[in-house]
Amino acid sequence: MIECFIYSFRAVAPILLMILLGNLLSRKFLPQSFFDQSDKLVFKIALPIFLFCKLVESDLSHLPDPRAIIFCVIAIISAFILISLGAYLFIAPDKRGSFVHGSFRANFSIVGFVLAETILGKTGATVIACATPFVIITSNILAVTTLTVNMPREKRMPFGKIIIDILKNIVTNPLIIGVAAAIPFMVFKIKLPGIASDSLDYIKNIATPLALLSLGAIDTSGEKGTIMPEAIVATAIKLIVLPSLFIVSAVLLGFRGESLGLVMILGTSPTAATSYIMSKSMHSNARLAKQIVLFTTLLCSLTIFIFAFILKYLKLI
Repeated sequence: MIECFIYSFRAVAPILLMILLGNLLSRKFLPQSFFDQSDKLVFKIALPIFLFCKLVESDLSHLPDPRAIIFCVIAIISAFILISLGAYLFIAPDKRGSFVHGSFRANFSIVGFVLAETILGKTGATVIACATPFVIITSNILAVTTLTVNMPREKRMPFGKIIIDILKNIVTNPLIIGVAAAIPFMVFKIKLPGIASDSLDYIKNIATPLALLSLGAIDTSGEKGTIMPEAIVATAIKLIVLPSLFIVSAVLLGFRGESLGLVMILGTSPTAATSYIMSKSMHSNARLAKQIVLFTTLLCSLTIFIFAFILKYLKLI
């Protein structure tokens, strides 16, 4: 029991402490503009290099089970369909897009890497890196779909432009580019020169600390006393319902160890901060999207701890 507690605490402690530090820095020392620029640095440079380095350093014999990645894609699509049906029945039209997006979209590429090496061991980052392109592509397509379908009619874009935008976002996504660039190095076992490797390591090492600090620096202005019930429901879906369904289904299908850990990380990750940005730019309810990101980020450490503890106690990971 104590061993399980320590294991679970080690998994969430870095996330919790860095989020709290980011919140403190944003309140007392650093302007919001600093974190806005940090997000760009992480997404466009540091995290793609992190993915590239992890894959280049990886051993092809330690790649994740393809079935686990397929399961993750199917799980995301299934969650999207079920949440969309529920939203159609119970959520007001002007809030549906943000509700659905916030309920299923995981901050997989940031929180995932922090959890990976603690929960999955030394090969954990490679497992997440291999799954990242598939999660990103699936999530982006579904996100644009729900925000477009639920957009006010007078604001809707032509179908052709929507398809072009989706393809453009996929092809130009820095994380996908980072993974694609690493494939030749993995397949042909090409070693980077020492200077290049050392330089990339410096950049790679700033990715997760900066990303977590920015998570804690979410702007909470205007949110006091105005909690939306839809945000509470979406938070419960994202942090409790989906991970429970994902994990139970994966266990019943025989997933264990790294494969089950991958599913757990996907399910327990908080809502991606980009859901707020996309909701705002696509004329959905930005206030609801912001609250979902805020609540899931603040509470994810608790739910990650609980799920990690249970799986470790049952000796499934």
